[in-house]
Amino acid sequence: MGDILDDPRIRYYPTTLQYGPNLYLTGASVADLVSRDQVAEKLVMNFHSIVHSCDLAVWVDKLKILDIECNLGNEDVLQNLLCVLLPNLKSISIIASGINAGRFKQMVQAIALANRDSTSSCYGKALTHLESFSYSCDDDNEEDCKSIDLLEMLAMLPSIRILRGTNFCGKKDIFAGGLSFALGTSNVTELELNYSSISAEALDCLLAGLAGLKRFTYSHNCYITERGSHYDAPGIIEALRNNAAHRLEFLRLKAWRQPDLLTFDEDQQYIGSLRMFQSLKSIQLQDLVFRIWENKDETSEDDDESAYKDEHRPYSWRNVPYRMDRLEKILPTSVETVHLMQELEDSDMANLLRGLSGKGKKRVPNLKSLVFEQKTPLTEDLQWSLRWAGIEISSLNHQF
Repeated sequence: MGDILDDPRIRYYPTTLQYGPNLYLTGASVADLVSRDQVAEKLVMNFHSIVHSCDLAVWVDKLKILDIECNLGNEDVLQNLLCVLLPNLKSISIIASGINAGRFKQMVQAIALANRDSTSSCYGKALTHLESFSYSCDDDNEEDCKSIDLLEMLAMLPSIRILRGTNFCGKKDIFAGGLSFALGTSNVTELELNYSSISAEALDCLLAGLAGLKRFTYSHNCYITERGSHYDAPGIIEALRNNAAHRLEFLRLKAWRQPDLLTFDEDQQYIGSLRMFQSLKSIQLQDLVFRIWENKDETSEDDDESAYKDEHRPYSWRNVPYRMDRLEKILPTSVETVHLMQELEDSDMANLLRGLSGKGKKRVPNLKSLVFEQKTPLTEDLQWSLRWAGIEISSLNHQF
């Protein structure tokens, strides 16, 4: 910041902005803190004129906030200001920052609305080239969970293509009033949400605004409870069917599961057919989403509850019967690679894949690769049959 104040021409060169926790949050030495305070004191007066004249810094009582935040070492005001001062930014990456997300969201919204209105006095003055945004915070701290409507503000930027976030949350009422921009007008092509807890309804609303989505990743964090939502794989797939069935090329869906935190209904994650995804080339899914539960009424409620309390039984422990769908029946013809994350028995995986080694392969003519996260659960005979059908079998650590 000091360099920019000394020579404003410098601000046109940076294309990437990365920042994380400020010094007061990272165990800095006393010497570091004294040095930082001296620099802040020297520059604060110069920042005053910039913040005061910045129409995009929409914070109430801006100068008072600036003084307080700088003196406390909470530098998110200055970090936000950089987004305005650096006109050629293409990428912003925030890692475990003490940033005030509400203030950052306000600023991004002001910028996005200005960039969509050619008559605005702030039109084209900030983030006009931003293509990628990434926000990663503490995976285990629900209080640090960020609301998904922050990504809504970023999706409004005409230039944005990639949105990535970790530890985001959002229930179905987060977009109760609808999106802040017209449906199907965002140019985002990749949405990645890791270790998050977002309802299918909230995702459906956000996805409705993304006109060109090609890559979608979502991993669910079941530990985010009060601010988050239950895992709903079928609902997420339905949201993608509604909004990206003809464009989606990559799909990854996973739940970080804790059996004793799940109800029976939450554990029923059968997603049904994927054949309407006409451009889908690569999928990464847990085998659980292909499991079809039989009638729950066949098992008493008491048996169901006691099964959950037994910590020594695997995921297939239930007294409720189930069967596996057949992969060749539900995959789109366009799919080339299937990455399976195993949580069920080896025999369940075999039943899921068996049809691919016979006539069923004709239903997925482009399928060339099966990938497992760990060593393959398949028998040698089934591996041979799949290879004979033209399907390569591998794992993240092994080649077969």
